[in-house]
Amino acid sequence: MKKNIFLEYGFHSDYQNRARLIKEMGFDGVFLEWKDNLEEIAHIVRSEGLTIETIHLPFALANSLWEDTDDGNTYYEQIKMGIMTASQLQIKTVIVHTIRGLTPPPISSLGLKRMQELIELARRKKVYIALENIRMHQYIDYFYQNIDSPWLKFCFDAGHANCFSRDIEHFAWHKYADKLVCVHLHDNEGLKDQHRFPFSGNINWEKLMHELKINHYQGPLTLEVVLKTTEGLDEREFLATAKQTIDQLEQLYDK
Repeated sequence: MKKNIFLEYGFHSDYQNRARLIKEMGFDGVFLEWKDNLEEIAHIVRSEGLTIETIHLPFALANSLWEDTDDGNTYYEQIKMGIMTASQLQIKTVIVHTIRGLTPPPISSLGLKRMQELIELARRKKVYIALENIRMHQYIDYFYQNIDSPWLKFCFDAGHANCFSRDIEHFAWHKYADKLVCVHLHDNEGLKDQHRFPFSGNINWEKLMHELKINHYQGPLTLEVVLKTTEGLDEREFLATAKQTIDQLEQLYDK
């Protein structure tokens, strides 16, 4: 399986050296966080022989997707821009959050109308929109139930399922497996989103990798780990540990 890592993993090395080191440590690709200079970053990453799996779009205004407000219009435009940029850079998937925090607004027809328009743009630009699981699945379920499009996909975040929705042990794969195009693999202790290395929290990785296998996931294994949870490692040591854990995950998948 391809093995990827989040490019913004917490060190402040320049992108050329970072991409070179990621490749040297045995990774195949990265996923990007939305930034103003994405074209430059994408060029650097690819110049070092890495692929780009996805762009994670901004999510600070995610709740506003459902509301008739200036912030709602801004968030809609941010997703539009993300789709168009991904198309220009030949990145096939953008990742979108549909809510944020503990008290999101009610589901609304305006949210559906906006997502329908975004999916139509995604279809024209040939870019997938992957909705990520956060705390409450009814928001993404609403879109999946009301939008029948091959351009609407799913991104499974292991850390979110463990500490936010707390359903990782009985995740409803039957609802999402046919839409699954990417995974964000990181660990925590079930209390907060820590982005730790797999096997350093309380996620049952053997069970999770088995679930991915029996649900026919064959995309990249992608780590979303960050430095703030790992003290005392330099960048090379951090990436070596990351590569070791992702190799262990592949072995569990192959069992």
